[in-house]
Amino acid sequence: MTATGYTSPGGDPRKVDVAGDAMTGDLVLADSTPDTDRSATSRAYVLEQVAGAGTGVASGTVSAATSFGQAASAGVSTAYSRGDHSHGTPPAPSGTATRTAEARITAGDVALASSPSWTIVSSGTTQLACSIPAAAGDRIHVTVQFMRTGSGFFLDMATLTSTGAISRYLGSGTATPLPEGNPGYYPQAASFPAATGPVQMILTPGEITADGRATVALVARGTGTQTIYASSTYPWYVLLTNLGPVS
Repeated sequence: MTATGYTSPGGDPRKVDVAGDAMTGDLVLADSTPDTDRSATSRAYVLEQVAGAGTGVASGTVSAATSFGQAASAGVSTAYSRGDHSHGTPPAPSGTATRTAEARITAGDVALASSPSWTIVSSGTTQLACSIPAAAGDRIHVTVQFMRTGSGFFLDMATLTSTGAISRYLGSGTATPLPEGNPGYYPQAASFPAATGPVQMILTPGEITADGRATVALVARGTGTQTIYASSTYPWYVLLTNLGPVS
């Protein structure tokens, strides 16, 4: 039987008033499971719920979240995580951020000297070249802009070895040049207008210097009369963009 709103008019010690009374012994419930949100709850029921919620022991492990594309998981462990736990982060990309380097050479125009083999073009002691911090596997974009007159020479841009020799030609993408150089620099420009743009090369270990740089230079081969402009009025310009390794 449940008594609702009962008040002992005579102060019966066997009864508990709804206000102002205090119990001197334990209240024993008929069962341990509350029927409503406001029902009295037994100690046994509370202990059962606490035990089901976890052991109260801190976890000594953390699931790493240091790579992309991981699936979500609710987990099954009943141990709790400490408030200062960390899942970690993915490592920083080796290329960090896109890097650029440029060379705007105005040391003087270059009258190309006849050469049956491919050679690096220089204005005096200044090579028409540019270097950029890089590592093997990095993708380098090369963009060149310059004026020239005359004919008889084939031109190309080339990556250099760590010791400064020609390594690979941008026209072919290999250590073997195209027979007539880079099509964008064909000597008969009036008859065959060039359509040029950035060229990508993926660097090899032999193209990285000891201080971690790669160099790209203008190279030429042939005989005849040709001038490469590299003056304050008509600078020779190259832009290198390092996009880092292929992801």
